[in-house]
Amino acid sequence: AKIELTLHYTVLLLPYLAFICVIAQFMGVMNTMGEFAVPAFASVILNLMWVAGVAAAAFLVTAAAGTPQELEALRARQGYVIVAAILVSGVLQMLWHLPRMRSLGVGFKLVKPRRTPELAAVIALTLPMLIGMGAQQVNLLADRTVAYAALGDGGTTHLYYGLRIMQFPQGLVTAAL
Repeated sequence: AKIELTLHYTVLLLPYLAFICVIAQFMGVMNTMGEFAVPAFASVILNLMWVAGVAAAAFLVTAAAGTPQELEALRARQGYVIVAAILVSGVLQMLWHLPRMRSLGVGFKLVKPRRTPELAAVIALTLPMLIGMGAQQVNLLADRTVAYAALGDGGTTHLYYGLRIMQFPQGLVTAAL
């Protein structure tokens, strides 16, 4: 049931990926033009909406009491409320950038990409990185599968925190360099 619920949440959150990719493009354009305040505030919108979603979900709990089955269904609805808040934040973040983009004189439209020698060179240079990142994702999937199988419900959480502890000194060294 948990896996099925996780899949439902994932499917519902997939449109957020499109929003956040467009927002990242907006941020990149605005940063290259010297505009930093508007892109920096976008994450505040996400956090505010997330907190609002969690608060709304918590309100659902205070309004309910009942059997364990009813409580489990209520927790699933709480997740849907938080998912909806995150989706709304994606829309709001995208809309947040549009007025400033327009005032900077930046328009955008969808165009069919052209295959140029420069594009071919960039693709050739990024292929090794993509292969490495793909291998890392496959490795992460395998690690999580083994952790879940060996350790049960908390296995993936233990793995996540272990990776954070391992990556902390690596991040410090990278930032120092």
